[in-house]
Amino acid sequence: MVDEKARDVKPGSAEADATAEAAAAEAAAKAEAAAFAQVIAANHDDLTRVAFVVSMDIEIARQAVPDAWAKIWRDRATPRAPERIRSWLLAVAATEARSLAGLGARGDVAVAGDTGIPASKAAATPAYPAEELRLLEALIQLDSHDRMIVALRYIGGLNELELGTELGMPEGAVRGRLARILGVLLRDQSEAASETIDAHELRLMERVRAFGDRALAPFDAAEVAKTAIEAVPPPSVGERLAGVGAWVRSLDRRIWLAATGLLLAVVVVAVAGALVRGGGVAVATPIPTDATRLCEPSELELKVTSWQGEPAHRSTTVEMRNISKGACFVDSLPEPWLIDGAHIALVMGADQPSAQMRIGPGDVLRTQVSVRNYCGVAPPPPVSVAFREGETFLYAAPLAPNDLSGVPTCGGTPPSTLDIGMRAWAP
Repeated sequence: MVDEKARDVKPGSAEADATAEAAAAEAAAKAEAAAFAQVIAANHDDLTRVAFVVSMDIEIARQAVPDAWAKIWRDRATPRAPERIRSWLLAVAATEARSLAGLGARGDVAVAGDTGIPASKAAATPAYPAEELRLLEALIQLDSHDRMIVALRYIGGLNELELGTELGMPEGAVRGRLARILGVLLRDQSEAASETIDAHELRLMERVRAFGDRALAPFDAAEVAKTAIEAVPPPSVGERLAGVGAWVRSLDRRIWLAATGLLLAVVVVAVAGALVRGGGVAVATPIPTDATRLCEPSELELKVTSWQGEPAHRSTTVEMRNISKGACFVDSLPEPWLIDGAHIALVMGADQPSAQMRIGPGDVLRTQVSVRNYCGVAPPPPVSVAFREGETFLYAAPLAPNDLSGVPTCGGTPPSTLDIGMRAWAP
């Protein structure tokens, strides 16, 4: 049966366009939910294992994982390299489980290792085989942060660099912590004198995964996805406008610029009218009044012109041209990033308080960006520079499709926003 309302809608009308847009939006939402359910189907069990090893409590694990999926849904649009997706999923579950365990999600739970008493009553159960009970007793000796490392390493399979990335730790610190954790987990084990470290870790992976299996339960991926999606309310108008702190600052500048521009325009028109009526000669205003808003990324064309300096300290000049037909404003000191070919940040700077600069049609502004201390894996080319203004990104075209000349060598220090800096945009 044809919907009477739909039959009354005239093709090409505004109502028809709105109906088509609503149908397209609904179809897109269903497709996205289905894709999310596929991700859940492939990863839910491992997130549960991770949450259990971190919290040492089945009920907390089963509460933490749905909460983690809701947070993952909320943050799904944040750019990430494809190879980082799984490690990010697991880290979210680990963080949520640690948080719930620390808050005492169950009244009878204490945090293992942090207080010196078991985090659960599991140690008292007779159902554990001797080998698994030894592992349980060893895990209880670790604090919750160390158990995050254990879970991500031996369930998620994350290497030292990936652990450092997800936990915000230098790779060297992860390596030292892993050595100490291994010392605890392998203490009094019968095979400790004869096996290599690699063999120990393989056996630990088997044991930890088997231990995590205790928290597994049947689940419906579509239902888990539906629950996670419904747990995240759509952003309010205020949230869309405000966002994070940097966006608030950017929004304040936008409002100030718009108000100032409109006020200037009114003043100029009023003065011009008065001069015409009085027969006077108009005086040119020294303040441009044709720019009242921030530039859109599509109105600007940015490119890296060169990479110079020593291997440990690279620098480049970036040019920005207004390719639109109108004047607009740019942040004179945005947050600089060194990015790889997937637009993933390799080194991130800081957004500093700064004035706005007008850039007219055809105008060119330039800046110099310096970067040092990149200690990650070899990035996919090409490497270039991006600038973050609130929630807006301006991407500079790289020197060449396969260019990696902007990657500095590792300085051996923890990552810092001081590792990349820029001069203010200038003509």
